Amino acid sequence: MKETVERILDEEYDFGKEVKPLSFSCDVIRCEMQAGREQYGAFYILGDSGAQGRIYVSDLRFETDADSFEGSSTEIPYKVSSYGLKPGDKREGFISIISNRGEYELPFEITVQSEMPMSSMGEIRNLFHFANLAKEEWNEAVSLFYSHSFVNILEDSDAQFMTAYRALSAYSGSEQNMEQFLQVARKKTAPSYSTDVDRIETELPEADEHGEIVIKMNGWGYVSVKVRAEGEFLSVDTDRLSMADLKDGELKLGYTIEREMLHRGKNEAIIILSWEGGRLDIPVIVNADRFKPDESDRRLNVRLTELYMEYRTGRLSRADFCRQCTPLISDGLKDDPEREDLRLYQLHVLILEKRNEEAGRLIETMSFMMDREDILPEIRAYFLYLKSLYASDPILEEALSDEVKNLFKRNRENWRLAWICLFMRDEYRESERKRDELIREQFDMGCRSPLLLLEGVHLLIKDPKRMNELGDYELTLMRFALRWNITTSAIRERFAFLCDDVHIFNDMIFAMLTQCYELGANREILTSIVTHLMRGNCIGTQFFKWYSAAVEEEIRMARLYEYYMMSADRNEDIRLPRIVLMYFAYRSGLDTPTSAYLYANVCRHKDEYDDVYEQFEPAIKEFAEEQLKNRAIDENLAYLYGKLLKPYEMGDEYAAAYTELLFMERFTVTRPDTESVVLVYDHLKEEFIYPLFMGEALIPVFGSNVTVWLEDSEGCRYVADDHIERKKILNARFKPEYLDKIEIPELGSVLYSSELGDDQVKIAAENESLLSWLSAQDVVTPEYSRRIMLGLAEYYFDSDIIAPLDSLMERFDPIWLSPQEREICLRIMVARGLYDEAFSWVCGCGTEGIDYKILLRLCDRLLVHNDYAFDQRLLDLCSWIIREGKYDEETLDYLLRYANGTLRELKDLWRAADSFGMNIQELMGKMILQILYTGTDMKEKNDIFLQYIKGTTDTALEKAFITRLSYDYMFKKENVDNAVFERVAYLYRNSEELTHYSILAFLKHTSMLEQADRLDAQLKDAALYYIGRMWDEGIFIPCFLEFGKYEPRFKVLSGQHFIEYMGKPESHVVLHYAASKEGCRDEYRKEEMQHVYGGIYIKAFIIFYGEKINYYITEENGRQEKLTQASVLEATETDKDMPGSRFSMINNIAISRALNDGKTFHKALTDYEKMCAMTDALFVPYGQGK
Repeated sequence: MKETVERILDEEYDFGKEVKPLSFSCDVIRCEMQAGREQYGAFYILGDSGAQGRIYVSDLRFETDADSFEGSSTEIPYKVSSYGLKPGDKREGFISIISNRGEYELPFEITVQSEMPMSSMGEIRNLFHFANLAKEEWNEAVSLFYSHSFVNILEDSDAQFMTAYRALSAYSGSEQNMEQFLQVARKKTAPSYSTDVDRIETELPEADEHGEIVIKMNGWGYVSVKVRAEGEFLSVDTDRLSMADLKDGELKLGYTIEREMLHRGKNEAIIILSWEGGRLDIPVIVNADRFKPDESDRRLNVRLTELYMEYRTGRLSRADFCRQCTPLISDGLKDDPEREDLRLYQLHVLILEKRNEEAGRLIETMSFMMDREDILPEIRAYFLYLKSLYASDPILEEALSDEVKNLFKRNRENWRLAWICLFMRDEYRESERKRDELIREQFDMGCRSPLLLLEGVHLLIKDPKRMNELGDYELTLMRFALRWNITTSAIRERFAFLCDDVHIFNDMIFAMLTQCYELGANREILTSIVTHLMRGNCIGTQFFKWYSAAVEEEIRMARLYEYYMMSADRNEDIRLPRIVLMYFAYRSGLDTPTSAYLYANVCRHKDEYDDVYEQFEPAIKEFAEEQLKNRAIDENLAYLYGKLLKPYEMGDEYAAAYTELLFMERFTVTRPDTESVVLVYDHLKEEFIYPLFMGEALIPVFGSNVTVWLEDSEGCRYVADDHIERKKILNARFKPEYLDKIEIPELGSVLYSSELGDDQVKIAAENESLLSWLSAQDVVTPEYSRRIMLGLAEYYFDSDIIAPLDSLMERFDPIWLSPQEREICLRIMVARGLYDEAFSWVCGCGTEGIDYKILLRLCDRLLVHNDYAFDQRLLDLCSWIIREGKYDEETLDYLLRYANGTLRELKDLWRAADSFGMNIQELMGKMILQILYTGTDMKEKNDIFLQYIKGTTDTALEKAFITRLSYDYMFKKENVDNAVFERVAYLYRNSEELTHYSILAFLKHTSMLEQADRLDAQLKDAALYYIGRMWDEGIFIPCFLEFGKYEPRFKVLSGQHFIEYMGKPESHVVLHYAASKEGCRDEYRKEEMQHVYGGIYIKAFIIFYGEKINYYITEENGRQEKLTQASVLEATETDKDMPGSRFSMINNIAISRALNDGKTFHKALTDYEKMCAMTDALFVPYGQGK
């Protein structure tokens, strides 16, 4: 830059020269990037070959690899940082280019890309937008819901649903879970459904009937409607309707009524539609009064068989049996008079009623029918049996029996023939063994007819020992007998006896044994029941009554008391039998829950059990201690711990175990399809899944910042509120001071303790070490860990606990902190004197969101710490602070030493430092030099210069700047303060050499003062000196004429009028003019104007009053010519000239003539003639004199 001063003083600098301005490869450097990244790029500075300059960036986020440039094209690489910014942030700044082609500010914009997910509807910025997307494009919303970017939506007011999202996004792709999330976030309600029919009622169809139900969806969202049909004749097309089935807001469900499954009368079924939060039942009724004949026949036969069974088992008398059968048979014959079986039933009733005549006539009638070849063998055998029954003739009966036997031999598999044989006169009726064998044979061939089973039971009643094993036949027979209540005590005891040989538990046998016991309580049967249960290891409250009954009966069986205890309802506080207590006083092979129940019962009733408690006490206490160490818990163990132990006085292991158990709860879930309970803590990364056993689970719950969800077998999760009951196991409450008793912290209890302060982490001397431990655990979410760490940092700082504070500060990573969190840390670091670390944070993550007071204090401390040594990054930070309008004396002092930038930036610094009364002399010199170097104008330049010259100055710089001001004064018509010209006079008096521009501007200024008669002596002295010097150098400008009375040499210019033009020194300036007088104008002529100095051109004319010179000026620079000025030059009556000169006298003659002033005209003309005569007399041309 100093070369510019030298060139100005050597008068080699062309102020008017047009230079090519710089241009840049872009108008704005735009950087779009993700948060926490660095981005590299480059821009180009373009100019002419002589362009050069320096580059300054006073921003911590933007760095350039080059700090200077030179030539026509320069690449400037840069690096941009977005560390410390968050998505959506925008940072603006500029790069300052200080060049010999001017000053420039190239803006840059750092935009941190939004991490909000994009969709077909645009950017999704919140849950309201997401709900709109889900409503219009459900599948797209599902994909977005399970994308990594979805969490970015959960900000501000939506952040409260983060825990719910974590729980419901665990299984990617689950539409039900997204539906649940939208409901939890209150962005939609659960859909409901209605149908076009409330019930379906129809008559008997001719074939299978197919129908359709239209289901209207009320609302929007996920569709999952479970479908179930209850009823043998009814089926549905699907068991679930889904989104794929939804069309125009409707679902369609097909159903089928199967005709073959209908019965006579009213057939009822139901279609059940169920969904999350609702259910619809649609009754389906088919009236089948008009029914198929074969079904009617079947039901008639069934009813007649039932009446026969009741008659054979003694429930109906013969008369009642006949009376109830007669109308049924008559109705059947009305429908079909040709039915042989009904005629035979009618004949049988007549014989039983001893209506022999009618029976005889019917036999005669039917005899002809029986001769047909198509008669079924069982029909013919039944007829032969009834005929023998009617005849009462042994010979005929024997013949008929043989005929039946022959039919049976040919149709051995026909159970009806076998049944008839049992009643004919042959070996089957005479031999019970053969009867038994025949019945077993038919059973083995698959017959399960109650008619044959009834005969088998009758044989068993006569001889229970026939049942010598429990095979299929015996079990079927026994079940049949119990069903019809035709057993005897002997049969029941025999059955119980045989059950002792069954070593595998069988539900059917157990049910039959219990029936036997209920029909007649019996010690042996009870023993068999208990034995059978124990062989099946059957434990449960449903079996307790049998074990209890056995204990009351004092039955002696191995492990009876163990099964008794294991099956007792542990929620009931019963008084245990003394024999049970005495048994377990000496031995206990019980599992832990049962032992706990036993010991808790003993403790609760110790006053009732006399001396029994004393025998139990040592074992109970030892048991309780062992279970506590194992961290076992249920309601009975909780009672024992509370009554017998003092865990916090038993050592660390017991204290830690008891502390965890304090949070244990019993969850009872009422939702039927739930498999697991899921706990998601706000402050822990992982979720915790607890499987249910019989709808229950023991779960530790640490604090209230947790959400509970129910999960089914498909991974669908639901809010647990309406489907769960929670009960604390231990009545004692956790107290934070319990943690002092534990050597190794427990995560859950420490987490609970940290949340006692609600949203704020409450830190005190009692828990600070535990919270420090908690913040370092990997399972804790980063957000909560930071919250604890920040709380600890403030606590340590306020409490002046130095060592832990310094250790803690090393754990912070500023990249992951929010601006508010960084501000807390920086405040502490600065106060602690960790200046370098704090400065590193600011350089790495920026100043956004940080209180300027902290940054200002940091700068002050660093400046003193580094003894004000130059540091570019520190200078950048100080520059940013002053740009924000915040500063102090130390910061200003540093900037005064090292600051660079545009004049605009330096001007702000000048004003700020001046307001503090600081020494700004060097800064003003820098600004003056920069004005000269860059050619940049600045309206405050006069003020800066005048203030500058009040102090110690660089004389060369001062003279160069006066030259610049002088040029602007003359060529740009800018105002220059009189003090500047007084400074010129001062330099003159000090014999300083000034440039021509400075002198000419000074003379022009003083000429105006002279004209106004305000020129003081010192200025006049300098002006006259410079006037003479310029005349000697052949330099003249019109303003010099104001000093004509002091300079006799100017008389040669008497009568001349001048046209002055300010142009460029290298230009060809041409004057185009035409003279005119009294309305007559000559043709235009052109003449090149005389170049006086540095772009000043003049042209002299001698004109008199009334004459005018019309002119315009063109300036040629190379090939280009342009009109630059046009005006009129004329002489007036007020024009000044040297008095007494011939030109003055002629001008007076012209004026008086134009004014018709004859007297003055004649006088002026006479004076002029005298002067001419005198001149001619005194002066003759050279060479013509004497």
